[in-house]
Amino acid sequence: GSCGEVVPSMAFLTYLAHVTRAKNSSPVMCLSWTPGGRRLLTGNQEGEFTLWDGTNFSFELIMSAHDKSFRCMAWSHNQNYLLTSDSGGNIKYWSPSIAPVQSLDSHDGQAIQALNFSPADTKFVSCGDDATVRVWDWGRHTEELVLEGHGWDVKCVQWHPRS
Repeated sequence: GSCGEVVPSMAFLTYLAHVTRAKNSSPVMCLSWTPGGRRLLTGNQEGEFTLWDGTNFSFELIMSAHDKSFRCMAWSHNQNYLLTSDSGGNIKYWSPSIAPVQSLDSHDGQAIQALNFSPADTKFVSCGDDATVRVWDWGRHTEELVLEGHGWDVKCVQWHPRS
């Protein structure tokens, strides 16, 4: 998810499903349901993915994913790929089976706070603590545009749904 989807006055717990811990406890920095909603994927402060069963929340898998702390994760609209980012300016592409596909360094080594796909999944956008928003070509794995002048860290970004 992205910061644009959360309304603080509406963000409250209505039902506690389960409390559990991974084998090595580290703060969870971001999370997302896998396509289909059968599993929950978390990214922690140590740069590790943890995969949880979405029914009983039992631990399934832990793996190293980033060298730095996770910052966010976003699925493509077609649910064929996952993007993740970290506090060191790295963006990674993953397949639905959580196999690495591509790694990109950006944002001058600063934290990348949010990622979002274009409606057609042909481009994505990133923003970060280097005070920029960057537009990327998905297929070519290249940066197309850098939007500067924000004057401070950029913490969230959202692609317009009809563009």
